[in-house]
This record gives sequence, structure tokens and C-alpha cells, in this order.
Amino acid sequence: MDTHTASLVDTSQGEPRSSCFLIKVDKLQLIVPRILVAEVVDLEGITFISSLNKDIKMFEWRDYQVPLVSASLLSPECTTQIHRHSKVIVFHAVVNRNKLPFYAFIASTNPRLVVVSAASIEEQLAEANQSSDSDAVLMPVMVEGEMAAIPRVQQIEKLIHDSMPGRG
Repeated sequence: MDTHTASLVDTSQGEPRSSCFLIKVDKLQLIVPRILVAEVVDLEGITFISSLNKDIKMFEWRDYQVPLVSASLLSPECTTQIHRHSKVIVFHAVVNRNKLPFYAFIASTNPRLVVVSAASIEEQLAEANQSSDSDAVLMPVMVEGEMAAIPRVQQIEKLIHDSMPGRG
């Protein structure tokens, strides 16, 4: 298990278990620690205030200007699909929080809460060894028999940060 997988699982209280969200972002299913998600917001009512580039639009949320990242940043096979039940998933940033406290993705539905253990997350080495544009931002895993991807949040945040005016 690498450090990304290990960061999902809390081993401090006996059997290692962690509450995580499975988040459907276009063709991908992301798995992230519950604590990484700041809020789930209905897409209705979100007003975009600017675009940084084709992959990042800014919106205002709780007095913050938050970058909304296109799913195509995660994988070139993805696009940001907007449906009637689409949700904006606001994430806490983990690197350089004073300059980028939050960022967001559009999900097709509400995230699904799952409790995982170290034994229930299996890195997909065959897929991980295939070179892909998304290697820098995703690590494919199996979670209790379902395909998912652990986002490499440090790399995603760097891509966002590098796109922001005066911050790159």
C-alpha cells in the first residue's frame, strides 16, 4: 500500500477503518477521505464569476472565490457533464491553503459514504503501470470490488494554483 492509499485509512483505533466518499465525476469514481469534503452544494444557484481557462471556472461560495475544476483535468477521457441532479463537491485544499483554501468538482449525484479498511482497498498495479495523461492526478484502486481512483490532491492543487493569475 502506498502513501496515498495509507492516507485514506486510519489505523489509530484497532482495526484500520476510514469513512470515505465515493464521488462520481463523469466516467470516474473518486474515493476521498470524508474530511477532505467541505460541503456538497446543489449546482442550481451557483453563479460563475470568471474563467481562468477552459478547465477552471471561478464561483463564489461562503465569501471565497473557489475554482471549479473540469473533469477533463483528471482524465482526458472525461468532460464536465451537467445534469439535473448535479452537485458541486467543495474540497478543502491541503497544500498552500492560504492561497487556495478550497476547490471543487461537479459530480453527477450525491457522494456515497463508504467505510473502508486497508484490506478493502487494492491498488490496480496493472492499470497504474500503463502510462496515461491522468497518472499524475489519479491512482486506480479497487474498493470492495468497485473500480475507483484516489486523486493525487497535491498535483491537482498545483495545476489549479499554476492557472491562477498572480499565483503561478
